[in-house]
Amino acid sequence: MELNSTNEKRICMIGPPPNEKGGVARATLLYIYIFKNILKYNTILFPLTLLDVLRNPGILKLFRSCNVIHLQGPQTLLLLVLFTTARRPRIILTLHGWVIKEALINFSRLNKKTFRRFFGLIYIMILWSLYRHLLNRSIIDYITSVSRITARENGINEALIVPNPILCRPLDPCRIHSSIHYHNFRIVTYVSIGGGKIESVPTAVAIVNLVNKLLKMNNLQMSVTLEIYGKDIPDYILRIISHIPFVKYMGYVSDFKGKIKGADLFLIPYTFPELGFAVLEAICMGIPIAKLTADPTEEEIIDGFNGILATSLHEMVVKIYNYLLKRDKQKCYIAKNAISTILKKRDPQVISLYWKYIFESLLGHGR
Repeated sequence: MELNSTNEKRICMIGPPPNEKGGVARATLLYIYIFKNILKYNTILFPLTLLDVLRNPGILKLFRSCNVIHLQGPQTLLLLVLFTTARRPRIILTLHGWVIKEALINFSRLNKKTFRRFFGLIYIMILWSLYRHLLNRSIIDYITSVSRITARENGINEALIVPNPILCRPLDPCRIHSSIHYHNFRIVTYVSIGGGKIESVPTAVAIVNLVNKLLKMNNLQMSVTLEIYGKDIPDYILRIISHIPFVKYMGYVSDFKGKIKGADLFLIPYTFPELGFAVLEAICMGIPIAKLTADPTEEEIIDGFNGILATSLHEMVVKIYNYLLKRDKQKCYIAKNAISTILKKRDPQVISLYWKYIFESLLGHGR
């Protein structure tokens, strides 16, 4: 069976509702954009839970028209069984985060660790074990991952790596200047539970603190402010950073790109090789990125070309210090190269080629 009329093929997305906060919701909307507007598939989003299906059994009838079900993360086993008994569609699972690690971090953040919550943690661990060892061979046709490190941390080495797309019109970094001029610099960062990025907050604070000390030690009338964005920071960290004068906790904002516009640098204080949505949006706004790394060979960032890369905290401090002294020249050069390399490979037209291959391999021949 050839794909002569893709609009006759229905892609059913199972993911978070469009108004939900966070990167997974944004990624889901971008997938829908690619599937509908570029690949021309009939695409529907179902923000479903098992409770939704039990309350409205008629939903199962809709799944009889689905050629492909695209899961944005593991679903409950009963829900997956209901999908496959309604009709045997092709199933794709996309991994956005580190399933077990994020569950453990969520559990550790709870003030009251009840038996119910502990049981929920154990359930997720068992569920993911079943996905890894059974379901990905018997029910799920394709597993994709937004990065190689995400596939590796989830124990799915055979996942197809499909980077998150980003839809934006990049600003010209050579025409953008910091809203706070040369004596005061803005470094911004975004942290989330994904990959345990919230654990890197103390590192970001330590880096900016040392940069400020280095500026003062050299009698430079300059200072750096760190703006931290995100919604997942634990209360105990918030209490600590609230007393630090150069740190501003901004929380989760709907207009993230607008808020960070004009910043001098976006700091990525974690070491694993992944660039999240916030990083891509910073590049979109013409802001250079600086990242810690455990292995430079796994990074998309080429130090001094399309970003700043450092293998230790102290190396990062020195590199940021030197960058700030030559900010006007280096900001334009680094940001332009990041747009033409990192951002270009995530253009929806480029990412659509991955999904075209996946859908044609699933739907271009009989079961």
